[in-house]
Amino acid sequence: MKKLVFTLALLLSTNVSSATTFVYNVTKDEVVHEYASERVRPIASVTKLMTAIVVIESGASLNGKVSYRGFLGKKELSREELLKLLLVKSDNQAAEALAKAYSGGRSGFIANMNHKAEQLGMVHTSYEDPSGIGRKNISTARDISILLNYSHNFDTMKNLAALENVKFTKQSKRKKKQSLMVVNNTNYNLLKEYKEIEISKTGFTNAAGKCLAMLLTKNGEKYTIVILGERNTRDVQRVGRKIIETL
Repeated sequence: MKKLVFTLALLLSTNVSSATTFVYNVTKDEVVHEYASERVRPIASVTKLMTAIVVIESGASLNGKVSYRGFLGKKELSREELLKLLLVKSDNQAAEALAKAYSGGRSGFIANMNHKAEQLGMVHTSYEDPSGIGRKNISTARDISILLNYSHNFDTMKNLAALENVKFTKQSKRKKKQSLMVVNNTNYNLLKEYKEIEISKTGFTNAAGKCLAMLLTKNGEKYTIVILGERNTRDVQRVGRKIIETL
């Protein structure tokens, strides 16, 4: 383990950005690598991991229809379809639709997001909306690792959060025809390269920078990888790739 930690530190030492990282071996309960892992910062759409958990734990039927208005047009979608949009495309309107359809309304949904974070011991985490677009959706790399590990308890998360792409039908306004649309995961490149990834979520806002949260199993051991605040997509994928290759 010491050799692995040293190797990771050496590989990531060229990263002069302000990004924070946390790599954790869940199986052995060991920190593999960390850099400023308790620095509180905006997390952008990584927020949607908690959004999905609140929906799943609410007990509401995943087949139940919810009103949606977004890039697919105005239509009724099942909660499962909205979760696919949420986790694969990182669709902000899917997040809002799910929150508004919650039994306690949008405000109750956000309150439960924060309550769940408190329950899980994510002491530096706070949510202000279900999509992550706001600056006050904040956390740390270490807190997100806790959420990733918890998310792995749910089959729905494991079934949806690492899909390379999903298919939807979209209504054409002019021709009034339905066309098939393939939507790639926002972490498509790494998911295609590494089949070991079981849960994945990216995020980006100007305040948060490029963010990436992943859970994977490699050589029979489970790991969480969290990178917050990278400069661009190329860099966050480069760091993610280096970490996976070194484990």
